[in-house]
Amino acid sequence: MHSEAVREIKWMILGATLMTTGSMFAATAPILGTLGPLMFLAGLIVLIAGFVGETRYEQTRQ
Repeated sequence: MHSEAVREIKWMILGATLMTTGSMFAATAPILGTLGPLMFLAGLIVLIAGFVGETRYEQTRQ
């Protein structure tokens, strides 16, 4: 069960990283700016999925 929590936290970190990178791309170069919103949305989806998985893990643990 502990490994499930670690896996969900890794997904949350990956999502936050993608969101940050997407925001940076959107703010810097016009060519990379087209990838920025897509990376931001992908990061947001991954972050939410990690949060939902962590919440589900906490509910089953109780």
